[in-house]
Amino acid sequence: SSSYYTSTSNFKTLYTTDMLQVQPKLLASTQEGRNEGDIKTRLAIVRPFCEFDAEALPSTFTCWNALPPCKAALDDIGDEYLSNEYEFGPDGEFMAFRNNTAGMNLFESFRENHYFDQVGSDAMKTATADVFLFYSQTYSANEVAIKAVDTIIEQFFEAGGWSQCFDNIYAIEANIPRELDLYI
Repeated sequence: SSSYYTSTSNFKTLYTTDMLQVQPKLLASTQEGRNEGDIKTRLAIVRPFCEFDAEALPSTFTCWNALPPCKAALDDIGDEYLSNEYEFGPDGEFMAFRNNTAGMNLFESFRENHYFDQVGSDAMKTATADVFLFYSQTYSANEVAIKAVDTIIEQFFEAGGWSQCFDNIYAIEANIPRELDLYI
């Protein structure tokens, strides 16, 4: 267990976490017909931090508001450079530089392929991901770390933004004594 949940004085964060994360999971686990067979992959995104970077921690999630990690797509990241310089085979493998008419014709025949993602864009339809905010020490001994996690959890439960990519958020700790924490 984590001392964060007993150390924070942010009642709003605790209440929101309970109402939007804990209670729905408890209810779903007691209802019949819950189909967990649809979920084939569970991912854990662990964001480690230590005493010296606790205050700046919330700002590290800012870029995800502009480009949520689960929504990154061809239009967001782009692989347009491929269309001008390279030729690819039917399975997306590099064949040659695009510099002649035969190469241009071959490339045009494969235009419908999405070269950036050869894994398959439906992989995330059967996956869930959780975020773990992993503090090297103990939350109960550091008010700055508690406030940083309060801020991130509040952002997580706001509509839109990066939280749409994840099912849950958790505050966990390593409980390393300050004098032994090499991450300071």
